[in-house]
Amino acid sequence: MRFLPAQMITVFLMAFATNARAAEYSPQTVILAVGVDRYQDKFWPALKFAATDARTFASELASASINPARTIVLENNAATAPAVRSTLQTLRQSMNPRDRLIVYFSGHGTLAQVSNTGGDLSQVIVLNDTSGEKPFATGIGHAELRRLIDRIPATRKMMILATCHSGIGKSRLSPLVQELIAGNKGRVAPEPSDGDDDGSEGFLLFAAAARGETAREDARLKGDIYTHFFLEALRAGDRDGDGVVTALEAHDYARQKTSTMSGGSQRPTFEGQAIGRFDFALAGRKRPGGRPVLTAYENNLQGYSLQVRGGEKGALPSGFVLQPGMNVIEVYSPEGDRPAAVFQLRAQEDEQVTIDEILRPAPWTVGLDLGKSYFSDGNAKKIAASGQGYALRVHAAWIPGRWHLPWSFGLSWWESSMKNEGVATGIKNESYYYGVNLEAGLRWQDLQGRFFKVRTMMGPGHLDLRFKDDRSGAISKFSQAANQFGLDAAIGKFLTQSRLADLQWDFGLRYETGRFAFEDLGTVNMDHATIYVGMEAAVGAKARRVR
Repeated sequence: MRFLPAQMITVFLMAFATNARAAEYSPQTVILAVGVDRYQDKFWPALKFAATDARTFASELASASINPARTIVLENNAATAPAVRSTLQTLRQSMNPRDRLIVYFSGHGTLAQVSNTGGDLSQVIVLNDTSGEKPFATGIGHAELRRLIDRIPATRKMMILATCHSGIGKSRLSPLVQELIAGNKGRVAPEPSDGDDDGSEGFLLFAAAARGETAREDARLKGDIYTHFFLEALRAGDRDGDGVVTALEAHDYARQKTSTMSGGSQRPTFEGQAIGRFDFALAGRKRPGGRPVLTAYENNLQGYSLQVRGGEKGALPSGFVLQPGMNVIEVYSPEGDRPAAVFQLRAQEDEQVTIDEILRPAPWTVGLDLGKSYFSDGNAKKIAASGQGYALRVHAAWIPGRWHLPWSFGLSWWESSMKNEGVATGIKNESYYYGVNLEAGLRWQDLQGRFFKVRTMMGPGHLDLRFKDDRSGAISKFSQAANQFGLDAAIGKFLTQSRLADLQWDFGLRYETGRFAFEDLGTVNMDHATIYVGMEAAVGAKARRVR
């Protein structure tokens, strides 16, 4: 089909207008707040402030929002399971990927049997029409709720659950579930992922109480405790002084205040698919000169605590304010009064550092290891060789993040007696083996400086054989090159800090094999195992480990 000039102009103008609208689009923040005080099924006790919490949360967050905000509030009779599903489906169709979504629930939570998992228990949000006899079928399970939210195209999403599942406070359990828990016959089912994430990498989930704890309302605050302090943080929670209150700052503020007010019996929690450098700005305007911050929100840090020297000690996971310049960071294990690890970190204004960056292995290591070697020739009927000796290896590695792609130089030597089909012949065999390997592997490291690494090795190897007949004194020499393959596994620990590098030791097992085709001897399948100890010097880490 041929386009006339007028048609071409029309197509061009339509495309230009579409691009202009996309460029002019102003991202918005959509706030869906659900609060239920009254329930159709009298099994669920009435609450005092859940609906008020939902209205207040939506109003205050919208007033503080950096972007234009649109609020949707579902309370009491309007807050049914079909209404929540319908609202989320509508948002799926209407929201733009540049928008931000905040979902808030205040009300009862419960645990309910999942019919198709053999008695497992799942966390359920109790809505106005949820039945006490069939809560899983008539409420909304956490897994379903997560799937509904994941499908909404907004790439930054946040959900706050001012509910609990302990059976007291803002929670109620059916007699059957109480019986299952008391008899240890029910467990909480893992929340499955849907696979249809649709950009859910920016998902933050805050819960007013940890699993098994109580989320409380307070008459003095006239609302949910965690919600009250989360909203208070919009005015008082800018810990780094950069003018912006983020979701993580508001949560940490509310978590500390809630824990203090409840005497430690209610500990709000956080989970996220994107943490550290990702955060969700809620209020304020960014200004320069903010203090640096250390964020530590990994789930495996639960129970640990951290102190920036000169500041207060705080429980992990959380965020901590640093000072521009050098900082001394002490990390305490759950059972220890003395620091399990101490780091020195130089930070700059407005910088955000994650605990993962501090714990990450240094990007460059050089090392030396010495070990006891054992080898055998797999083709025993030809030269029937086995023996032992010593191995020396020098290596260097580049470690980007937790992956490391190192290269190494290896040198091994051993001496052995030679047997011919099980009968000693008086012939001694000296073997000299050396080679250069390229390596690739993985390395894990914990707060105590302990690490585990596995590597694969491949490269050219060279095998020299020297045979001496003790009776005649005759000497025969053979030399051959071939490719070799190896595997290496080792454990180790931080040892000490020097002026130039961090020193660490390791203990490991290495296995190498090569197939050497000698013209006179035939093929020699050389299997070589080494138990070794070594020392490494690590340089270039984000933080220097003091101990």
